[in-house]
Amino acid sequence: MIIGMVGCLLAGVYALVDNQPWSIYYGLLLPGVIGTIILPSGFYFTRRQYTASEMRKIDSATLAG
Repeated sequence: MIIGMVGCLLAGVYALVDNQPWSIYYGLLLPGVIGTIILPSGFYFTRRQYTASEMRKIDSATLAG
């Protein structure tokens, strides 16, 4: 998905530089910019939460046994 969003971003920038109508470059830039910012940050926070959960699981296993 990130690769697709970067592709939309690049296509939107190209359409903007090529003087395409507003409806063309806006439709490409909007998901491209949002997806390029939101998706990687979502992966970062999800991975951080998963790591914290695994550490709690390891700590509880160590204390129990």
